[in-house]
Amino acid sequence: MHWWDACDVISSSGYYPINDWPNQIARIEKVVKKYDLPFFFSEVGCPSTLDSAYIPNDWHLIGTKPLDMGEQVRFYQTMFDHCEPLSWHSGYSLWDWPVNVHPDYNASTDAGYSVIGKPAAAVIKRVFSK
Repeated sequence: MHWWDACDVISSSGYYPINDWPNQIARIEKVVKKYDLPFFFSEVGCPSTLDSAYIPNDWHLIGTKPLDMGEQVRFYQTMFDHCEPLSWHSGYSLWDWPVNVHPDYNASTDAGYSVIGKPAAAVIKRVFSK
């Protein structure tokens, strides 16, 4: 028995630059087809910070770049546009959707990964409601 034979699913984090999704999807698809397994993103997200859609895994942008809610929206919409048509893709674990939100939380000033109360949440709801 080989390692891949013991797997039920293939998973990866999806912190890909907004302009690199086609390349990443093509790369992932080769593995998925080779092993004939479904795929899901075990973690994917983007801060609400200027330029973060181009380097979504860089926490250092938070607090060093201006707040930009549209950046997070563009990232999620791009990801969904590239992933939704894929028959072998089976889902996402979104980072960050906190369970316990502090009573003083203000989404309009949060440059972090959370989508609660932000425009990106509407994009996510639309896709997950299909």
